[in-house]
Amino acid sequence: MLDDLQLEVAAARAGVPSAEGASSDTADTPGVHVLPVGFERHLLCGVANRRNDGVGLALIMHIDFARETIMLHTPVPAAQVNIVQFGTIYVQTDGHELGYNVPRDLFA
Repeated sequence: MLDDLQLEVAAARAGVPSAEGASSDTADTPGVHVLPVGFERHLLCGVANRRNDGVGLALIMHIDFARETIMLHTPVPAAQVNIVQFGTIYVQTDGHELGYNVPRDLFA
């Protein structure tokens, strides 16, 4: 389960208004989906430059919500990555497709 900080950052990024003092239970909040910690590992994504030109693909290895940083596995130089577009397919670093569901065995 996401801690409060991760939930707040994720909600802010998704445009969900902050609920000061509200419970972190989102079961009754439409449009809010709480993802398990580590959901991002091996998620395939597209990367683009500042002009929105697609420059390649990447695998998300880790998101640090507290530091607001993301670690990508990609041949694209970091200086060219300004936009990360999350995908829906999980892929291992060797290219083996893991499918659309969050692979539970990737959580550590």
